[in-house]
Amino acid sequence: MAPLQGYTEVEYRRAWRDVYGCSDVIMYTPFVRVEHGEVCRRTMRDVMSELNAPEGVVPQIIVGSEAEFDMLSKTLKDSGFSRIDINMGCPFTPQLKRSRGAASVCNIPLIRSIASRIEADSDCVYSVKMRAGLTDHSQWREAVEILNDVPLSHITMHPRIASDQYRGKARHDVFAEFASLCRHRTVYNGDISEPSQIHNIIEEIGGVHGVMAGRGLLSRPSLFAEYTQGAEWTETERVQAILRLHSRYRMLLEKRIQGGDHQLLGKLKPFWEYLENSIGRKSWKAIHKASGLAAYEAAVRTIVCGE
Repeated sequence: MAPLQGYTEVEYRRAWRDVYGCSDVIMYTPFVRVEHGEVCRRTMRDVMSELNAPEGVVPQIIVGSEAEFDMLSKTLKDSGFSRIDINMGCPFTPQLKRSRGAASVCNIPLIRSIASRIEADSDCVYSVKMRAGLTDHSQWREAVEILNDVPLSHITMHPRIASDQYRGKARHDVFAEFASLCRHRTVYNGDISEPSQIHNIIEEIGGVHGVMAGRGLLSRPSLFAEYTQGAEWTETERVQAILRLHSRYRMLLEKRIQGGDHQLLGKLKPFWEYLENSIGRKSWKAIHKASGLAAYEAAVRTIVCGE
């Protein structure tokens, strides 16, 4: 499960696991970062939440300097974590301006420094999630050449560049070249929204050890369950599971949020952002137009499972 800020936070991850199972799915936290010279407390609360138990998660960090890497990795290791994922793929401007995310793919001195720290760190297993580059689909090559020589559990590649955001198609040819040159286990990420696409990617691209889904999993939460079961669910089965997921998610949110209906509504409405095709446009629009909790609940009740 790919980490998406504002969507796959701890209550969603816990609810998803409770509804869909899939114990072999690895979950990554939205990235932990440095703010105003300190580790962001909000992101650490997500990482440290007891809802992560018993399966646990892998915390992800985003850095633009050696000092940020040192601060974040030490904080997480001191908190008991022995696995850390490094975000070199975030395409959003606020992070790029800080030389973080996809911008770090082109920051070769930083990659060399991080590589040396990984080599010297026997207490932690690291992995990397990266984009193909900042402005060019070949910018990953020098970074991977360096990362090939350090111990990593795997590298996840999203074969778009930062300026693509999520527009256009993910470049399978770019990932195929990456997989052929990467000495680590490779994980494919990008435009996976149906179980058949997982099969197609594995058959089409050699050297794929796993797949990661973010927006596709938010739009079809049963995606991995359907794949592992080897059969697509009916529309009714998918929608019924989504409603169970929503119910469980809301219950977990209500235990944490004490700021009243407005704050709860602000967390609940994004749950449906990618689910228009699953629940129908009428219900989807009603949910997003709801200005109060009563209107929201009425909109959710309009969701009807297909035959």
